[in-house]
Amino acid sequence: MNLPPASMTCNSIISTDNIYFLREKYQTLADKLSDTNTTNRKGFYESQQYDNLMIWSLRFYVFYYILAITLILILVFSKNNLTKQVKGGISVVLLSYPYLIQYIINPLTRIYFFIIGFIPKNIYNNL
Repeated sequence: MNLPPASMTCNSIISTDNIYFLREKYQTLADKLSDTNTTNRKGFYESQQYDNLMIWSLRFYVFYYILAITLILILVFSKNNLTKQVKGGISVVLLSYPYLIQYIINPLTRIYFFIIGFIPKNIYNNL
């Protein structure tokens, strides 16, 4: 703990040493409070964005499966020249697509960013 300067006593007149000491203590306390509040606010907004992202992800997931089931029902109950094996294959692909697409997209994304890394950039446009 920092002690006040020797010139600061109960009966002392406020001097520049005392003012600087009090200002330093106030600034230290203000910095601590500011860092804590900023960290808490940042964490709150990040968790709020994550929750919002998860809600939208669920909405798209449900929408996709409603659409996929509708397409499968149309495929099964409409008259067409497809065999049962082809209809089953299409159904399996449609239902497993959300689980398999990440294994297809992740390597393609890595390759894309690897290639983009070789393209010259204008540093002043990417700040």
